[in-house]
Amino acid sequence: MIRMTLADVKRLGLKISAATPAARSASLAPRRRAGRMPDEVLWLAVSTSYPDAQREFEGSVPGRRFRIDIALVDEKIAIEVDGWQYHGKFLAAHQSDRERQNLLAVNGWLVLRFTAAQIFNDIQGVSATIAAAARQRRVA
Repeated sequence: MIRMTLADVKRLGLKISAATPAARSASLAPRRRAGRMPDEVLWLAVSTSYPDAQREFEGSVPGRRFRIDIALVDEKIAIEVDGWQYHGKFLAAHQSDRERQNLLAVNGWLVLRFTAAQIFNDIQGVSATIAAAARQRRVA
């Protein structure tokens, strides 16, 4: 489960159906203020629960210069933020994304893709999906 404080949720403009107070921990480093870009919102949520997560990760496919938006490297989970602007508007970008995803899969990566709408409207559901995938990968 990915946890965010209510202040983070409000600052990011996310909608929530219920909230529980987050326990304050002295071990949590101060977070930098995230913008309203979906990748920033998702990064804040993921990095809070997975401190070893890496942003703009390179090196997932030998010999290729792919960048994964957010990577859980130990579990080999690639988390991608998809938007129509970059991932579906142009045929070449669409084809390149399919090739990239297939190469990631062949190299053992599980690719999870989320839209901006999913991130802004259901960060809890997105977080639950990532947590389920991480649990599944750790068992395997």
